[in-house]
Amino acid sequence: MMRSKKSISILTLLLPAAAVVLLSPARGDGAQIVLTPLCNSVYGACELSPPDAPLLEAEVCWNGTETTLKSGDCATGSRAFALQYGEVIDPVNQVVMGLKPVPNACDHGFCSPMPDGQEPSPDEGFLCCGGSGEPCSVADDDICTMGDLLYCFDYTESDSGVTCHDEE
Repeated sequence: MMRSKKSISILTLLLPAAAVVLLSPARGDGAQIVLTPLCNSVYGACELSPPDAPLLEAEVCWNGTETTLKSGDCATGSRAFALQYGEVIDPVNQVVMGLKPVPNACDHGFCSPMPDGQEPSPDEGFLCCGGSGEPCSVADDDICTMGDLLYCFDYTESDSGVTCHDEE
């Protein structure tokens, strides 16, 4: 009787470990490692950009100050991340500028048609837009204390706020 209790106790301890070994993918068996998105995880690693940011879809290494394309393992002190949007700014050293696209204000209902006879303005940039129907304002340092940070390709400013115009 004593022997069976010990057997059960040992078996109880070994079963979870055996399950982990059997269920864990071994390296080199085609299992894909999912990397953490850089721009959503590391504050300041990526620059805000218009919604039409270039697609990069690359694995990168972040060392705390610089992002480089990943080729093999990351250097000591660096960590691997996934980067969806960005551009290579130094091809020799494979330095990448990570980009975080900001949604288009028009896609969120904050645009109105361009008035007849008015030419598109050269003003484009980041806006803070609150509830629907409320005027937007130009974002200070790309930060909104109220509302959502959105991007407008053509806006005009007036005393009542900023009006984003449809791109068409």
